[in-house]
Amino acid sequence: RAIRSAIHTTIEPHEAPAVFGTGTPVEQCMPLALYYFLRYPSHFRTPVQLAANSYRVDSEQERRRLKAYNWSEQVLYCAGGNTGGICALVGALVGAHNGLKIIDEQFVSVEGFDHIVLLGRQLEALRFKRSGHHS
Repeated sequence: RAIRSAIHTTIEPHEAPAVFGTGTPVEQCMPLALYYFLRYPSHFRTPVQLAANSYRVDSEQERRRLKAYNWSEQVLYCAGGNTGGICALVGALVGAHNGLKIIDEQFVSVEGFDHIVLLGRQLEALRFKRSGHHS
């Protein structure tokens, strides 16, 4: 349901963390990541920054809800959210959709970038080999 909502919603980006949630469970982080990606499919910086900044300050109601969980469950449903994971999902979706050309230069200079690209190309070659296609 949340993924359908992420695909069809008309909410504004600043409202999305409160609507979808920012916790670690996939039912929260994936709909939010999909929302940011679908909102800005041809941009890199905007959806990635929105995801990175999707931290929310929990309401009193949310704090009471979290108290019902033990410590390890609270980590999963953490106050504030899983912004790093959501950001990674958005970056992966945007990159997969647009290719390397979409990634801002400042992010291309991350440690191990060339190795990451090599691994991606090897995975792609393996996928084509298994499916019988040639690249």
